Amino acid sequence: MSTIRDNSVNLFNTITNIDTAREKEQEIFNSTLKEAITQDITRNWHEKAFLSIYDKKCLRAYIELNTKMKRQDLLSLFMFNFTYDEIMNEFKQIKGDSIAGFVFETISIIALPYLYYFEKLSESNISDNTLKWMDSYNTELHKSISNGNNKSDITFKQGECTIPTSIKYKGHKSETDLSKLDSIMKKKNIPYKLALIVKDKQIYINHRYNHREDIDKCLIDDCKKNDLLRDEDDVREAWTLLRNRLNAVGLLIDNTHIHEHAEFKYSYTICPDVKNIMEFMKVEYLNTKRIPLKLRLHQAIATETFKDNLKLREFRHIISHKPRSGKTITILAIVLYLLMNVNHKRILIMTSVKDTIDDFIKKGLNKYIDFRKINYKTQEEFLSCPLDFEGIMFCSVQYLKKEKKAKTETKDTEVDSQKLKKLKELNFGTLIFDEAHHGTSTYKTYEQIVNVYSDKQVVQVFASGTSRKTEEFYGIKEKCIYRWTVEDEAEMKELYM
Repeated sequence: MSTIRDNSVNLFNTITNIDTAREKEQEIFNSTLKEAITQDITRNWHEKAFLSIYDKKCLRAYIELNTKMKRQDLLSLFMFNFTYDEIMNEFKQIKGDSIAGFVFETISIIALPYLYYFEKLSESNISDNTLKWMDSYNTELHKSISNGNNKSDITFKQGECTIPTSIKYKGHKSETDLSKLDSIMKKKNIPYKLALIVKDKQIYINHRYNHREDIDKCLIDDCKKNDLLRDEDDVREAWTLLRNRLNAVGLLIDNTHIHEHAEFKYSYTICPDVKNIMEFMKVEYLNTKRIPLKLRLHQAIATETFKDNLKLREFRHIISHKPRSGKTITILAIVLYLLMNVNHKRILIMTSVKDTIDDFIKKGLNKYIDFRKINYKTQEEFLSCPLDFEGIMFCSVQYLKKEKKAKTETKDTEVDSQKLKKLKELNFGTLIFDEAHHGTSTYKTYEQIVNVYSDKQVVQVFASGTSRKTEEFYGIKEKCIYRWTVEDEAEMKELYM
């Protein structure tokens, strides 16, 4: 192992003069990689981080030299942040389309949490009398990428419904295993549906079948109707979303962020490791009713633009999205970023409609995997909240304004209410006002709540479906207003539906 590391150091020393040392680098690199594979330590790529740095040659050489690739080896590529297209293009060029098909299947299985909602994954052959459900990813990811003795490439469960999946990677209409899976499942006499992942779903949707009752047509139509038909675009997006998630929790090789807050720390080593990724995926995605977060277009635009503006030290923002467009999730996505990346330990979310607090909790924090580590308290715990609490505090605007102020001997002098004193003591880093058009854009609210931390910069986010009054009252810059209108939504539907 020391020889390999010494060779890798020599390799990197030569790249300072690439023009004159290219052939030498290639020779050293190939020799080093062959030795690594010979010693069978390619299963532990984290011990040879140098492989991730040298252009894409490491990927090409690894594909060329590793003739017995397992699914977990593709999971290793997450650690080095290779994109879906980089991986697929290299496999196509080096191994051909047939092996690329197995790679597509493996990537689909790895990224399955972002392709479908599921509660359980099966490790059994679909023909087995009784299906066993995984308690870890070890068995599935230790299989060869060319493992092909199961008509269902992966089987998952939604509630009581078992869903075998056929994965095919052909650039033309070809036979799927849907009809065979259908026959197998009918004999089991259990609730089931079928799923299909292909290179291009439009080829299968638009194909002219011999007759309307063609079994393949009916089964593919069912996949589409049940929202269980996916293709390469979906797989590419799922791979990217999973990669982003692993990056957010510090499991990628080039990720330098170390989380400072205890509730966001996982019991993994700082050095990325395939075992750590599998353990993370087990905890996050197996045997849970939570689902991964997938932001819609306007939610993603608002979140990313907010991040950019915050880096430019813009502290007032408005989420001006049409009603029922998912502002709750947009707000929580911003909160997640602030807690994990901006060192904001406490965030106050206020609403003029108290019932919406339940939406934040039930339809957001308790629903999505990504929010699982966020602590929260409600206004019933406001006065008893410890000053070292880290997470979200929910309350209504009326709650903070409701208590009457006591008068002192001087008639015109008032002291802060107990709640407002607590508000100052908690020292929130971010104030978020949902339904901001109701009672937030007034001088009373501004003086008592919005401007309570006048001695420091506090991030303020207002959310409203009708934001004009708030925009004018607080003088918020146009670039910090994240709009999504009925017209925007109609235009997107026209373009993409």
